Amino acid sequence: MPYADYHIHSNHSMDGRQTIAEACRAALAAGLDEVCFTDHIEFGHPDPGTDVPPDMDARARDLEAARAAFPQLTIRSGVEIGDNPACHDRIRAWLKQYPVDFLLLSMHLIDGVDPYYEPGMARESYFAGKTRAQAYRLYAECRVRQLQSWRPEEYDSLAHFGFVCKFAPYPPQTRPFVWQDAPDEIDAALAILAQSGKALEINTSGWKATAEPIASESIVRRFRELGGEFVTFGSDSHTADYVGFRLAQARALARRCGFRYAITAEKREARPYAIPD
Repeated sequence: MPYADYHIHSNHSMDGRQTIAEACRAALAAGLDEVCFTDHIEFGHPDPGTDVPPDMDARARDLEAARAAFPQLTIRSGVEIGDNPACHDRIRAWLKQYPVDFLLLSMHLIDGVDPYYEPGMARESYFAGKTRAQAYRLYAECRVRQLQSWRPEEYDSLAHFGFVCKFAPYPPQTRPFVWQDAPDEIDAALAILAQSGKALEINTSGWKATAEPIASESIVRRFRELGGEFVTFGSDSHTADYVGFRLAQARALARRCGFRYAITAEKREARPYAIPD
């Protein structure tokens, strides 16, 4: 069974800080035997320099070189779709040009604003003027609308369901986005995933600053209760030191929540595998 990290960003992402070869070396050092590079597309993102898709031809050359250099590692090609309702036609047209193995459906914009914020950025924080409850519920509502607008055949796994919390200005113990934050909306989103046979990502980057991954354990558990069958595991690494980050812990969480299977993918065909105890 594969030990796989299915959310890795190389320097072909606008924010990636590792080459494909560096990430592959880190994967082997972490004991992985499969990786998928899910570099960003963020069409229409308002922050300067973010609406820059990868050069897929250059990336394909680097992937082929890595496959030759690391034959013991299965290396897949993926894309993280940064959804933007205003750019659906542009996103879909771009994706048709570049067949890949795996598609992560993510959302970094909430009504056009990214909750990622650092002091000095040339925009107001998403959280300004909102309570925690308002900020998190609006995010959940947007993710329901997102899933209603994408066909199941257009993606393979829902990425970091709870991204709104990752950079939220709250203490680590109250920062995670949990089922109780928006139960009706979260149930609606998870039901769409379950009914379409799609996977839910357990993104371990949440553990960098909180006690939960993204999606949180309460949401992963609820997905199983609503009939979800599959998860994917991803570190969301942008640098080599986080490739494979806490994947063993994520697999244990999935088993604890009742999941027996995760997926990898090849040419958009899901490949279920048993999650080890």
